Amino acid sequence: MREFFFILIVLLLLLAITAIRYRKQIKAAIEVYKLIKAKDQSMRNANITEKSAGSNKAGIAESRRQITEMVNCIGCGKWMPAESAVAIGQGLYFCSNECLKSRAK
Repeated sequence: MREFFFILIVLLLLLAITAIRYRKQIKAAIEVYKLIKAKDQSMRNANITEKSAGSNKAGIAESRRQITEMVNCIGCGKWMPAESAVAIGQGLYFCSNECLKSRAK
């Protein structure tokens, strides 16, 4: 019986040392778990709201998700919607006329 308690104490000691060594990673993993859990709960609440409203799922999904193409400004690297960017060619975008003028100099 003494051997069992000795082995148990050694294992608990190793677990404690490991937890101390990897405490930042353990804390980050717990935060990720909390984020995933919160997102899952919010999605469940949204589904309950949709079902109680009696609206069709396709209409809600379409209104909730508006897909916008994002482009990268070749002058400053800023990402922005393609419809508000200044296009100068195939796949070449600037975020504004000022950025275009500063790049031309």
